[in-house]
Amino acid sequence: CSAAHCCAIANDKRLKCWGHGSVGRTGYGDALIRGDANGQMGDCLPYVNLGINRTAQTAITNGAASCVLLDNGKTRCFGHGLYGLLLTGGTTDIGDSATEIGDNFPYANIGTNRSIVQFTHSASMQSQLTNCALLDDGTVKCWGIGGTQGLGDNITRGISASTVGDCLPTVNFGIGRTAKLITGTSYYGTCVIMDTDQAKCWGINTRGRLGIGDTLARGGANLGPDGMGDNLPAINLGEAPY
Repeated sequence: CSAAHCCAIANDKRLKCWGHGSVGRTGYGDALIRGDANGQMGDCLPYVNLGINRTAQTAITNGAASCVLLDNGKTRCFGHGLYGLLLTGGTTDIGDSATEIGDNFPYANIGTNRSIVQFTHSASMQSQLTNCALLDDGTVKCWGIGGTQGLGDNITRGISASTVGDCLPTVNFGIGRTAKLITGTSYYGTCVIMDTDQAKCWGINTRGRLGIGDTLARGGANLGPDGMGDNLPAINLGEAPY
């Protein structure tokens, strides 16, 4: 669930969404609100058309859009094209017209021969404008509004051909390090569990929310690329018990 809408994968791997449908975030080809009146839920709530014979493996919602990992290993996003959240190389809203559903949902361009294993988004109290994904090779890519993508700059990515696919950089956790789990924090931040079982987080660091002993933001332009990689501390949770 996001602040605007929710989606759920049913036991037959089909997707249903409800809530505020403006900008196509619920994927039904319209901008209707669903779930605020009798007779709109249950069997009356339609399934989202994800394409012929396509089913959903996992999904995320943010304040502006939804992304669904499909059974073919590819990803489709719909909703607000703002800040490149749909990872299509443009800023056009998708899913608010009957001509933009099903197989007319474009695939998100994550890179050649790469697939998404797990999604997350960096959330704030006002909006959610950065998405991140763990890929099948243990790398992480982030897109959307710049500053919290873990790439050491303030560049907005996903809005053009030069900021998607193979042109979308991976986040640097350190030499030889990969990730095996990713999650978003409650306010503009992202954390991963690495192959070493250590956790690293980046993004806004007010009140020490990154858990690294200071309040400096990481992953944006303030420290640049030097704030990431081996220079990004792992969270210290104490000595392992015997």
